[in-house]
Parts: sequence; C-alpha cells; structure tokens
Amino acid sequence: PIIDVSERVIGFGGRALSSEDPAKYLNTSDTSMFHKGQNVYAIHLARPAMTREKSVVIVEGYTDVLALHQAGIENVVACLGTALTKDHLDLLSRYVEEIILAYDADAAGMNAAARNIPMLEACTAEVKIVILPPGLDPDECVKRDGAEGFRRVLANRTTPVEYEIQLKFARHEAEGPEGATRAAQEAVDVLLRV
Repeated sequence: PIIDVSERVIGFGGRALSSEDPAKYLNTSDTSMFHKGQNVYAIHLARPAMTREKSVVIVEGYTDVLALHQAGIENVVACLGTALTKDHLDLLSRYVEEIILAYDADAAGMNAAARNIPMLEACTAEVKIVILPPGLDPDECVKRDGAEGFRRVLANRTTPVEYEIQLKFARHEAEGPEGATRAAQEAVDVLLRV
C-alpha cells in the first residue's frame, strides 16, 4: 500500500516481477486522490524520524526504503516510480531542513540527479546529493556495509553544484589533459550560473 502523510491508503505499488516488464515499479494509475508526482512512498513511516533528524533521504525504489528502515535508518522515502518533482520537494520541505538524494550509483541514477539540479537549487530546503559506492544501490550498500557504513556514505554528501562539477570532470577523465581542460571550462560555466 501507498500511504499518505495522513495515514490514508491512496494507492498500491510494487516491484515488477517479470524482467520483460518495461517498468521496474508498478503503481496505481493517477486518480483524484493519488498523484505519483505529489506523493512519496513511506512518508507515514519516515515522518517521525524526518522531524527528529530534520532531514530526509530520497532513494529510487521501495526495496531501498524497506532495507534502510529495517537497518534502523528511518528518515527514508522513495518517489513512486516517477522522476523527482517540485511537488515532491515541496512536500518534504514542510518537514525537514535538508533533503538528501541517494540515487543508485549507475548511469541512470547519476543522470537523474544531474537533470534535477536546477530544481534542487530552487528548493526551500537545503538539498544534498550522496554518491554511493560504484555499482551499488542503497539496499545493496546497507546489506554490504550495515547501517553504520551507510551513515558514513550519507556523511559524505555534497551540494548539487559540487556534484555537477564532479560529474563534468568524471565525464572527461579518459580524455587526458584536453578532457581536463574541457571539464574545467564547463565547471566555470556551472559556477557562473550560480
């Protein structure tokens, strides 16, 4: 069940069982009560910890949320099989001072974080981005390193601007000195935008 902040069941979701299914997660279709772009998974469970810690961690999937909650990291929610939206950020900003994105350490997760940077910069809460160990998602990370290991990863969060600059250097890393020069020029453009 997908339960809203008032503890009402507003929809249902789950992980697709077939590898042939184009969607990784399946959700109730949008209705007058349920909009994927306006609700997050597990907010009713996470809210006490969010209020206490003044922060929330957004992960990509339900499995990540469940694994982290089971490990005792309870200020965690997930988007509902959709991209992060301004409405998600507005909802979470009501309860916290800091929003932390902990997306999968694959190209899709990194690109999703990069696409959201302008929206993240406009958020009323402070937004940070966590870079997970290569090839791991939050579920795998907490299973491998435990709750304390995942908390160490969270402690190394970065601002969206720093993250964007790191991505630019990583994308040009294999190009040698010319790539470093291109990355530096692109980093200056990022800094001038801010």
